[in-house]
Amino acid sequence: MLRAKGHLVTAVDLPARWARPEVAAATTPADFVESVGQVVRASPLPVVLVGHSLGGATISMVAEAYPDKVARLVYVTAFLVPPGETVRYISMSDKASLIPSSIRRDASTRTTTVIPEKAKDVFYADCSDDDVRIALQLLCAEPSTMGEARMLLSEERFGRVERVYVECLQDRAISIGTQRAMHAKLPCRKVFTLDSSHSPFLSNAEQLSDILGSLACTGFGCVNTL
Repeated sequence: MLRAKGHLVTAVDLPARWARPEVAAATTPADFVESVGQVVRASPLPVVLVGHSLGGATISMVAEAYPDKVARLVYVTAFLVPPGETVRYISMSDKASLIPSSIRRDASTRTTTVIPEKAKDVFYADCSDDDVRIALQLLCAEPSTMGEARMLLSEERFGRVERVYVECLQDRAISIGTQRAMHAKLPCRKVFTLDSSHSPFLSNAEQLSDILGSLACTGFGCVNTL
């Protein structure tokens, strides 16, 4: 949908998905930053970085590393974590979230896996049966490194990159209360609201693409990569 609107789009594969246990265990936050940093460095124009869920931690770190290459950060029902805090702390403090009761942690490989029978309720409650079927096939063990990483963010670098938040009212993974607490603590230039679950790119794709398209062409001219 974004490409049909004329935007240049890169969907970045983050590290350690479907990786061997020893690879997942050794993955670091720097690996996540580098996977996105390759795209950012290659772009001739500043980019709009869109992070969903745990991806919010990655785009914050990328903005800290490359503030002059990032035009805007967009958090789609994502973890917008204040400096010095961690995703895990915020997640475990979210008493309305279904995540704590829907995952298994493997201490030996330092990975987290969503319990398949619970995935629809926590991630895809308002998605079509076909989308849920495909999404479940794409779930895999995730390294815990980004959840545990303390956000080393400075006002001079991360702090000068514009932030936008897309909150989702029906999210059962990151409750709307926690979403609003995060963007209240780290204020954003604009907050959009979708009446959707944790996966608006499936259940509210047209609305989300309209939002992202508008953000790629507001204030900066049309920037290069989402």
